Amino acid sequence: MRAFFLAVLLLSLLNLSAPSGAAGPVKLHLEDAGAFIQIDTDALQARIRKKGYVSGVEQGTFLDKKTGARDLGFGLHIMDFLLAPGWRDDGYSRDANLHGNLPKHLVEGPQICTQAKELKQEVFKGDNFLALRQRYTFNQPGKGYKAGSTWEQTLVFQPGVRWFFSCERITSVNDVDDLFYRIDMPGHIRHRNGDTFTQVYLSYLDKTIPASEFKDNF
Repeated sequence: MRAFFLAVLLLSLLNLSAPSGAAGPVKLHLEDAGAFIQIDTDALQARIRKKGYVSGVEQGTFLDKKTGARDLGFGLHIMDFLLAPGWRDDGYSRDANLHGNLPKHLVEGPQICTQAKELKQEVFKGDNFLALRQRYTFNQPGKGYKAGSTWEQTLVFQPGVRWFFSCERITSVNDVDDLFYRIDMPGHIRHRNGDTFTQVYLSYLDKTIPASEFKDNF
């Protein structure tokens, strides 16, 4: 069994500077609404779905309370499936507009966000944090692989900050060089001809990209 671990710091999409020392009471609240769990702090709000389109933070529910901004994608750290480099004749789509142009093939599925249907969450509470952990065991092996690898995601929320921690662990039953997986991240923006945003910032470019540049596929 081989495991690898990823920790990601997820931020609201607008005005990302952390607040200076906040005045007033610190808020840290969890509500179980049946189909989802809602987290509220003094700085942000987020929902984690228990049923339906699961994993990560549900699309449009990550709210930066200072600016009113919400995420514009399909959710934050939404989990798909396990992959490995190189093409194989396994039915995995090679549409570059959907999956990019790097050769890759399916190791294990299904796509967790759409096919798991339901995830159970463990809740951990401390003096200055709330955390949720959820797991899934893959049951659809890719060609030449076996099923049974496990995915584990932990989301950690703290008061006074406008971000949260998301970390994932994969324990693989397959011996795969360069195993990786697909997820939805903040840059996966939902829009029609750039109608939901004005510009995109990428750290490796010296200027922002205007929304008009996203009217055509590239």
